[in-house]
Amino acid sequence: MDGQCPDTHADSLEGQWVELLDHERRFIRDHLPDVEAGLTPLGTYPGLLPYSRKRGSIQVWRDLYRPHVLPRITRSEYEATVRRCLTRRRKAHNPPPHFVGLLAGIGGLWTRLSRAGEHNLNRLRDVAPGRVHELAITALVGGNTTTFTSEPIRRGAGSTANGTGGAG
Repeated sequence: MDGQCPDTHADSLEGQWVELLDHERRFIRDHLPDVEAGLTPLGTYPGLLPYSRKRGSIQVWRDLYRPHVLPRITRSEYEATVRRCLTRRRKAHNPPPHFVGLLAGIGGLWTRLSRAGEHNLNRLRDVAPGRVHELAITALVGGNTTTFTSEPIRRGAGSTANGTGGAG
């Protein structure tokens, strides 16, 4: 960022979203069988879901992606809902955005921001005061029970078990 928020006007968001939706549909068409087989496709595949780690998050969260995320983003209602929200944004004269960050850990481990991540979060707070919201969650799965815990995002690199110790 150069001290400015990215362009969040409805027309710009719609152009980006349409392109990412097209990429996501292509990814699903070409790679869903690999994902379901437990394979992580090699390469970077842009789309609606995070792809900075080459779609590794889909592999980690495969049990969430297939039964919950995939059906939602492939239904026609999803596209209609996004377009309706963009129309509302236009009618409201493109109000300033709120930025929401979620760090997710698994196995009871807490994920922390790296120094670069903390630096970028602070930069975002500088250009969007009062409109940056972040939360860290972790899930611990045991038998038929899943326990979710949340807290503010921790500073310093690394992961910690049950919120103790770790790199800082």
